[in-house]
Amino acid sequence: MRSFKVETVVTYLASMRSPVWVSTLLFVVFLYGSAFLHIKLPPLRPGTAVQQLATSIDEEIIIFDAHARELGAFNSKLRSLKCKSLILSRELRQADDALVWSDRHTWLRYISRLKRIWNDARDHQRTIDTLKKCMQDVIFAVEEERSRSEAEIAQMRESAIVFNTPGWSYQDLVAA
Repeated sequence: MRSFKVETVVTYLASMRSPVWVSTLLFVVFLYGSAFLHIKLPPLRPGTAVQQLATSIDEEIIIFDAHARELGAFNSKLRSLKCKSLILSRELRQADDALVWSDRHTWLRYISRLKRIWNDARDHQRTIDTLKKCMQDVIFAVEEERSRSEAEIAQMRESAIVFNTPGWSYQDLVAA
C-alpha cells in the first residue's frame, strides 16, 4: 500500500508539464540553501579567514578601549590575538610568494601552508568569538550594577527630598 502512494506521488510529479514550476522550485531550494550555507559555513579562502579574523580583533579592541577599566583582564589576550593575526597575514603573503607555478612540488607545500593558515585563523576566530561573549557579559554586568546603583541613589534622593522638605514641592526645588 505504501509503495502505491509513493508511485502515485512520483507519477503526479512526472506528469506536471509546467517547467516553470520545476524551475521555481529549484530556485527557491537554491536560494534557501545558499542562504543557509552562507550563514553556517566559515570563509573558505585562507585570505578571507585571516581578514575576517583581523576585522573581528580590531572591533574587539575598539570595544576594549571604550571599556578599558572594566575589561583590563582581556588586554593581553586581545593583543596576543592581534599579534597572531599579523603573523598569519605575513605567513599567507610568504606562502603566495613561495608558490612557483612551474614547480609541482611547491603546489603541495602551498596547499599545506594554506590549510594550516586557514585552520589557525578559524581557531583564533573561535577564540575571539568566545572572548567577545565574555567581554559582553562583563560589560552587561557592570552596566547592570551601575544602573542599579543609580536607581537606588535616585530613590534615596527622592525620599530624602520628600521627608526633609515639608513645605516645598518638586517645582519649587527645580525652580531654585
